Amino acid sequence: DGCRTGEAKIPKAYNLPARHVLHTVGPRFNLRYKTAAENALHNCYRACLQLAVEHRLASLALPVVNSERRGYPPENGAHIALRTVRRFLEHPQGRALHA
Repeated sequence: DGCRTGEAKIPKAYNLPARHVLHTVGPRFNLRYKTAAENALHNCYRACLQLAVEHRLASLALPVVNSERRGYPPENGAHIALRTVRRFLEHPQGRALHA
């Protein structure tokens, strides 16, 4: 069914050593549309975290969603990832990740 930029899906992991693999699509970066790329990247991480809560996952490993191949500046992408995770965990709904 595919996955659009900023969305996330959670299919089974089949033969991988995990129960699920979260899929998301990071944005292409263009300085002209910097805010749109930042919002899309935020949505990628937020959607993954939300799926983790909804499926009551006990743990979650988040890879780097942005990449230099898609033109995304590494420092900017790391800042968005950390800020998104921190804000999600600070929000009461995000505390379900610790349960």
